[in-house]
Order: sequence, then C-alpha cells, then structure tokens
Amino acid sequence: MKHEFGDASRVNAGQKFLKKTLGDDMKELAEYSPALHADRIKAPIFIIHGEDDVRVPIVHAKSMREGLDKNKKV
Repeated sequence: MKHEFGDASRVNAGQKFLKKTLGDDMKELAEYSPALHADRIKAPIFIIHGEDDVRVPIVHAKSMREGLDKNKKV
C-alpha cells in the first residue's frame, strides 16, 4: 500500500499534532521543504529509505532525490 502522507495524518490526534507543530499554511510549509530548496544544501546527503515505511512515505525520499538531482547536488 503506497501513501503520499505519513500515518500520523490518517488519525484525528495525528492531524491535530501536525497542525499544532507545523501549522497549515501551505505557502509557509513550502518555504521549509528541503526538497523544494535543494539548491541551498551545502553538505553531502545520504538518503536511505524503506518502501514500507508508514511514518514517512517513500515519495518524500524520491522528491528529495529529484530536488538534489535537479540542482546537481549528487
């Protein structure tokens, strides 16, 4: 089963936690996204991820890799 969102967002308590800690302003969240700002990364990054991880879906690791590739950070 593949998901774009982690398991915390699938339950009410998890949604409340995420909203309280991260907020829900999509523009602000995009400003903090490592994948969307891969051009600013200066340190080497090693990405390892399991396909069955329910906490952080693999699509996030793939997005980060795409951002690094796009910015020639690999």
